[in-house]
Parts: sequence; C-alpha cells; structure tokens
Amino acid sequence: MNTQGKCDILIKGGVVIDGTGAPGKAADVAISGKTISALGDLSGWTAREEIDASGKAVAPGFIDAHTHDDLALIEQPELRYKVCQGVTTVVVGNCGLSPAPMGPRQEDIAPFTIFRSGANGGAGGASADEGPRYPTFAAYLDGLKQAQPWVHVVTLVGHLTCRAAVMDDLFRPANGDEISAMQAHVEEAMSAGADGFSTGLAYPPGLPAPTDEVIALAQVAGRHGGIYCTHMRDEGLGLLDSIDETLEIGRKGKLPIVISHHKCSGKVAWGMSKQSLARIDEGAKSHDVHFDLYPYTASSTGLMIDWVSEAERVMIAGSEPVPEAAGRDLAELAAEWGCSLAEAVERLHPARAIYFKMDDADLERIMAHPKCMIGSDGL
Repeated sequence: MNTQGKCDILIKGGVVIDGTGAPGKAADVAISGKTISALGDLSGWTAREEIDASGKAVAPGFIDAHTHDDLALIEQPELRYKVCQGVTTVVVGNCGLSPAPMGPRQEDIAPFTIFRSGANGGAGGASADEGPRYPTFAAYLDGLKQAQPWVHVVTLVGHLTCRAAVMDDLFRPANGDEISAMQAHVEEAMSAGADGFSTGLAYPPGLPAPTDEVIALAQVAGRHGGIYCTHMRDEGLGLLDSIDETLEIGRKGKLPIVISHHKCSGKVAWGMSKQSLARIDEGAKSHDVHFDLYPYTASSTGLMIDWVSEAERVMIAGSEPVPEAAGRDLAELAAEWGCSLAEAVERLHPARAIYFKMDDADLERIMAHPKCMIGSDGL
C-alpha cells in the first residue's frame, strides 16, 4: 500500500509484531484518532507527527495480567516503570488483595502489608497511621478516576480484603452472617464497576476459608459477568487438588477462571507442570480457563515464616523497621544476628521477600502453553 493518505501519527520503518503469533514483518503504521487506519508500505502518506521506528519492534500495548499496582496507579499515575516497557493495561486486586473495602489497621496484617508505604518500597500504600483508605470499592474507583493513570486498568475485588473487613478473626471459616456481609461487599464492588473477584487461598488469612465460602462470593461476581482470578490454595504437592477446587469454584460461580502465576512451587513439586497443564486442558473442555505466569523462578510477596521453609533461598526485598536489609539473604541475616529464621522474620516485619523455589523446566513448559498470559506480579 503506497497510495497517498493522511493520518495523525505515522510510525515508519519498524517491524510489526501483531500479537497473533505470526512472524514480524516490516510495515508502516498509520494512526488516526485512536484507530489504526492503515498498515503496510505507507511511503506516500503524510502525518502531523512521524515516528522513526527503524530497528525497533512495533506492537500493540502489552497487558500485564497480574500486578499489585493498585495504589501505585493513584500515587504514580504515569506508571513509567510499566509504560516504558510497553505495558498499556494492568490487572490489579490480585491474590485476594484489593485496597477496598479496607478496614481499620488492616494493613498491619500480612499479606496486607503490601499496602504499607514502608514495606512497599514507596510504590504506594497507606502507612499504619492512616487508617482506612478506601472503605468502598466505589471510593477506590473514584480515586483512580481522579488520578487519571496513563494505562488501562482492570480491577478485582479481593476475598482476603472482604474477609478482613467483616471478620474479627481471619484464621477460621466465616459464619453465615459474615459470608452475607462479604457478599454485600462484592455486590457493591461489582455494581461500582469492578471486573471480577480474586482469592489468595495460599495466604494464612485465606487458608481457613472453605470452598463453599469462596463459591458464595464468586456467584455474586458471576451474576455481574465478572471473572475469577485465584492464587490457589496449594502450588506445591497439592497443586492438582487446588486446580480441581478452582474449576469447581468457576463452574458453580458461573464465571471464567484465571489461575494466577501458575507454578510448581518447591523442589518436591518440580516436574508437575505436565500433570497440571493436562488437568487444566481437561477442565477447559467445559469451562473458560486460562492462567498467567511470571517469567522467573522466584516469587515475591510479604515475608511470612510459613513460606520461608518451602524456599531454597529467601532474599529480603524491603523491610520497614530494617530498611538496610533490602537485598540481603534471610539466612545470612539470622546468622549475623545470632537468632532463628523465625526471630529474624519477626524482627524484619513488616517486610517483603523474594522466595526462590521454582524450576526453569516447569516455567518454560507453562509459558509455552497457548492459554498462558504473562504477568509481572510486581509489588
């Protein structure tokens, strides 16, 4: 195509990678308003702005399918660390953790500590003294609207956040009244504009929740056309049982499933990806199931002693009381302080950690699956 034409922006000389899986091809791209108006040899075209993409790839904006950018979107709305990597859409509220409906002092409890500014490396989040930040999901969405982030945002309401908003003890199953109260929170969130519901069943505040409790909330999101994203209950030896539970929740909740950061966690589970992918493929014959993956063999979340024993190595990513511990090995710190790992964790709390516990072969096998999406899981 070399006929003359006009457009607002003309991207010239790049290699277009269109996201379909087709090989990249040399092509110019014309943009008129918010629409791609032409693609090909546009040497005869004129534009208000021309961009020389020689030696560069031209692609649709990337979707970061799994993030914890919930508050960074408001405190750093330009989100340069994503935009500069080509990310134009982020999914937030993952792992059962959303910044609304946030109860009093909730951010003192792991894993809600990711919403504290000190433990989150300054990337966003209320400090312990600020109390509730967004008591309703509508309030959070209003905050996003006012901030006008540079990226598109998909929002999820978190199961753990709802639990903490209505329960005085998170380490037990919810009773009937508490489930009803959580359903009301999910209803409020979905009515306000949330895109789905998430769980973090592997975290201590989520582990006691029986499957029926999760289904009761998922059904509310399902009635609104929402999706279900889950950090499953067990990503180690119980991985296959967790996939079965996830499929049950999706079916009974009548909503599509996204398994968060699919992995085989811990050396005892290495190699299970063959079985887990087969189980997902079987479930996908009758239900909409996908999963995301981060392309590294370490996970990052709050520092919790229950998770330390499962990892080959634990690196401190940030600590509010001991900021100089960032980048240090937990075992080395414990030895230096002359204390146990558990005592070191207590001394560092609230903190974030990087847990090294996955195998490259599983990662590559999962990444190659056609139902796989990429998410950074960045805090």
